[in-house]
Amino acid sequence: MTRRSAREIIFKMLFAYESGENTPEESLSIAWEKPIEEKDKEYILRVFEGVIKNLDLIDGIIQKYTIDWKLERLLLTDKTLLRLAIYEILFLEEIPEGVSINEAVELAKVYGDLKSPKFINGVLGAIVRDLDKIKENI
Repeated sequence: MTRRSAREIIFKMLFAYESGENTPEESLSIAWEKPIEEKDKEYILRVFEGVIKNLDLIDGIIQKYTIDWKLERLLLTDKTLLRLAIYEILFLEEIPEGVSINEAVELAKVYGDLKSPKFINGVLGAIVRDLDKIKENI
């Protein structure tokens, strides 16, 4: 499985978790019905659980960088994509920040509205510009 496919599954899981308060396993079965190799499943669950574990931190960053937007007003797709990308940027150093941004923008083109790609790109770009300062405060 490619990272892109895994990222899309994680996005769908986070969306299912947020919208229906499903468990990680339930969210996985909602997001993906095909069999998944164990190593891929472990990666997907690790990232999913990492986002959930760090949700307060991630949401605080989103709130700071979405000026004049309350978290509750964001589209669930945009909020979910931001959460996943910010987790990758902060905690998965093996993934370049540009890749995380690009992948979030590409998923926004599929799952968001017409303004989502530009919005996602702008927020994540601002976060990456301030990344050293953000990491100091974690």
